[in-house]
Amino acid sequence: MEIQDGASIGLRSMIIAHTFGPGKIVIEKQAAITAGCLIVCGAGQTLTIGEGAVISAGTPVTLDIPPYTLCGAPRIKAFGRITVPFTLATTYEEFRRGVEPIRPKKREEEPS
Repeated sequence: MEIQDGASIGLRSMIIAHTFGPGKIVIEKQAAITAGCLIVCGAGQTLTIGEGAVISAGTPVTLDIPPYTLCGAPRIKAFGRITVPFTLATTYEEFRRGVEPIRPKKREEEPS
């Protein structure tokens, strides 16, 4: 692993350069990895976070980030509607059974 001058790594970020064997991660000058990011490199690969790049909090990174690029995870997405609140009195199984999937709305047909 190589961390160049002025690079910063936020709290609770993890950098893993040994997935199924050794790899190499290069964090170039002035790059900023903010809190809670996960940087993972495969065996025999080199993953580079470019000079001056900024990675938003909580972002998983498995590909190179170009220099001077701001990147982050997709926006939050709703997966289901809660019908049984997840409280201390609720078992996980009760909660899970009470989640109703949110289905994408069908597009209305355009008039011909």
